[in-house]
Amino acid sequence: EIVGRWRPDGPGEEEEEAACYGKPVRKFVRTSERNGRAVASLALADGDEGILAAGRRDGTVRFYDAGGTRGLRQILPGHRGAVVAVAFCGENFLSASSDRTLRRYHLDSAGGTVRAIYLDTLYGHQSDVTDVAVSHVTNRRGEVADARPISVASDRTARVWKTDEGTHLILRAGGGTVGFAECVCAVSTSTALESGSSNVNFVTCGGEDNGTVALWSAGKKRPLDSLPAAHGTEGGRANGILSCAAVRGSLNPDVFATGSTDGRVRLWQGRSNSDADAGNKKQKK
Repeated sequence: EIVGRWRPDGPGEEEEEAACYGKPVRKFVRTSERNGRAVASLALADGDEGILAAGRRDGTVRFYDAGGTRGLRQILPGHRGAVVAVAFCGENFLSASSDRTLRRYHLDSAGGTVRAIYLDTLYGHQSDVTDVAVSHVTNRRGEVADARPISVASDRTARVWKTDEGTHLILRAGGGTVGFAECVCAVSTSTALESGSSNVNFVTCGGEDNGTVALWSAGKKRPLDSLPAAHGTEGGRANGILSCAAVRGSLNPDVFATGSTDGRVRLWQGRSNSDADAGNKKQKK
């Protein structure tokens, strides 16, 4: 049985029992829901803070206490469009919106209570941002050497943000077979980010116009590889990919999942060129 621990928005909700796969589920139902209150994105912070971030269509982000009973912690206004994606980046937090921008916050834990402090707004996308992820690159000692936000938008670009320098790299995700990217996820790598590196750092997935999966390195302007219509076609059109997520952990490096309009979830593994070359040599032997 799933039991609600707190009411996220206070009064105005009522409990009801529902059946899900033959098991009782307890859920909260808002009787006067409005589109502006709809939650469009969620992210859970790593560590013991127990922070759950919820991006909403009214342009706000709300922080909740996911590990206790405090409920709502903080409301972050600022976006002029729906907050379609949220992500934690170490001591920072990112929100992406249909207003074409990303907002960056610092997570201040002074006094034992974590609060988000606004840092800056990232401009550059020419249309709605559709997703954001954070690429964590570790060195050979397993230490985080770099962490860069990666965003995709309906302007058919992916952008790798160098927030410490105030610049960003534009990747033309709309060229060739790659098309418009609906979502992005960062995959793990155990090699330090170097100039000319061909290690897979992140994955972009095409929406309903192409359904392409593309593998990228943060050090290159073109995808390392791409697979059009990764979920097949239906009626002569590619099945779009609406969501993707990376599998965490060193036992499954570069493994990620995609969810499509065809109702299926598929698991993939992206390999660097060096790994592929090593595999080819073994097969030849």
